[in-house]
Amino acid sequence: MQRILFAVALGVGLVGLATPSHASALSGERIDVKVPFAFEVGGIDLPAGRYVVQQTDIHAPELLTLESRDTGRTVLLLTDSGYADQPVRKAHMVFDRYGNQRFLRALWLPNEQGVVFNMSPAEIRAAHAAGPEAASGATTGTSR
Repeated sequence: MQRILFAVALGVGLVGLATPSHASALSGERIDVKVPFAFEVGGIDLPAGRYVVQQTDIHAPELLTLESRDTGRTVLLLTDSGYADQPVRKAHMVFDRYGNQRFLRALWLPNEQGVVFNMSPAEIRAAHAAGPEAASGATTGTSR
């Protein structure tokens, strides 16, 4: 699958002074983000808007919450740890796009650690329908 990355202007601010640990890239971190398009993560459709991502419990680093600042809706997300293949200079979110559908794929921090979201059944269907060369990605974000 060929992935084409394009930048989308989006304000990401990291709040917190804790250094991410090996157990969780978001340990002690709170990420405020404005997503300019509707997207899906974990099988849940979310509208464009302002969101806060944070670790829910230090004893469960694989669980994150994604809270809409606009609607107040909070979603609990199960993640996998991820490590970047190359240095990460800016915090950013990565979305996969199939046609007009976008799916949150990963959240990366400047320390080369991040979290990866598994493909939902809807994303798997969209990927199969679009074919192997149809996927493209959107990288969003700015540095701390």
